[in-house]
Amino acid sequence: MFTTRHATVFAFAILHGPSGCERSATTETGAREEAAPLEEAGPSQGAPAPDDAGDLSLTPPTVDAAHPPAARHAVGEKASATDYELIVSELRECKVEDYFEPRPENFLLGVKVTLAGLTGRQVPVSPFHALLKDESGNEYRPTLAGCRPSLRSQRIDKEEEASGYVTFEIPRSARGLTLSYAPFIVGGASQTLSFDLGR
Repeated sequence: MFTTRHATVFAFAILHGPSGCERSATTETGAREEAAPLEEAGPSQGAPAPDDAGDLSLTPPTVDAAHPPAARHAVGEKASATDYELIVSELRECKVEDYFEPRPENFLLGVKVTLAGLTGRQVPVSPFHALLKDESGNEYRPTLAGCRPSLRSQRIDKEEEASGYVTFEIPRSARGLTLSYAPFIVGGASQTLSFDLGR
């Protein structure tokens, strides 16, 4: 039986139903309109396309012709830079007083070097301009105790020489040792000399 209550519900559905559907459709359309800019965000911000990224990865690295990698010289070979020359003439294990003894797994390696000035620029001489590196990339700094005579800190001019041992504490298992000497010379470019110690 169709009562007054049924009529009221029917009338309410007729009056409010379409606007409710329109709100739902508007909400869905709005969500789609807001999502669209997110899909276009990458290109609009200048992100590289896959092809561009591939091109960048194939770009060869640049080489600084003014500062090429230092060549490695052999023990006994005279190596020359612009303002000085250097020779590594001897390697030996250093014997020191008991209180200077290295750790049990290490030993003291003495590297005898001779430097000579070649120009009017003064060349700083110091064991602390030297650095030892092994094949694993470990670096070792000079120690104060070691083989004698040790290399004395000084400056040399043209045709002057300085000679002595630079000592490093290193593991007995260290291999592929490379010595580099890099003094800071006022008015000169970087002048690093490197030696393969053959050990």
